[in-house]
Amino acid sequence: MKGEIVKVLLLVALFLSLLVVTLHIRPVGYVLVYRGKYFDWYAYRSTWDRYNSYYLSQVDYPDRVYEQLVEILGIDILIDTPDHRLYLLVNQRTGGAFATWYISEIGKGPGIGVAYDAWFNVYSGKDYWSTERIAHEIVNLFTGQIVAGWPVDWWADTRSPFPYAIKIVVEQNLGHYDAAEASLKSADPLTKMFLQLMSTYGSNIYSRLLKAIRSDGWSQWFTPNPSKLLSEYVVAYLPLAAGINLADQINSTFSAVGITYQLDPEIVQDIWNYRQYLQ
Repeated sequence: MKGEIVKVLLLVALFLSLLVVTLHIRPVGYVLVYRGKYFDWYAYRSTWDRYNSYYLSQVDYPDRVYEQLVEILGIDILIDTPDHRLYLLVNQRTGGAFATWYISEIGKGPGIGVAYDAWFNVYSGKDYWSTERIAHEIVNLFTGQIVAGWPVDWWADTRSPFPYAIKIVVEQNLGHYDAAEASLKSADPLTKMFLQLMSTYGSNIYSRLLKAIRSDGWSQWFTPNPSKLLSEYVVAYLPLAAGINLADQINSTFSAVGITYQLDPEIVQDIWNYRQYLQ
């Protein structure tokens, strides 16, 4: 009887030792492959090893984008993250990208995911897709960390002209002129509106806007989204940043892109006046 028990224990020990060796040699799923200044990169080891030269050529880019956005948007979102780190998932899926509070594939967040092939698929110059996707999604990460639920019809998500516009500025500032030019060529009127507001009212217009929103305690815009009232609340913060009521100017852009409602300048002003009264 004792001999049988010993045999069973030996077989179990052998199985466990083989399992440990197998896991050590062939890690399953996403693993930490690079630790940057702000971003930890996760990828399949086989994917990282195969396309290593492409990824390593841009490992500092997410960190540089982050520093640009702290300057442009005026807020450092790292202080609100669980472990004061951000995460980049080199996604095994082809095409696309995302920003999220929690990346389920690695059990960490907040961070972004970018398709593994974005670094080597060519469009309008080397690294266009990775440059574009990384910058765009880090902008989404910033604005989503500050307050969730931005208007989907003219700010982000369904239409994404705000992150698209800021992404172009970041690309220009970091010397990715080909990527910025290609992005600008496909920019819609809303994207051009956001760029024009920066040009007219100062490069820190969105920093002032977002700081005011955060100081008022917003963490989630209200529903329904999209809606005229939600847009009027968001636009009501622009007088602080721009110095004037921009409802009429924004209405003309809404008409150009087919948004069916128009902002009421008086309601926008009333919201702003009441906000000032409460300060």
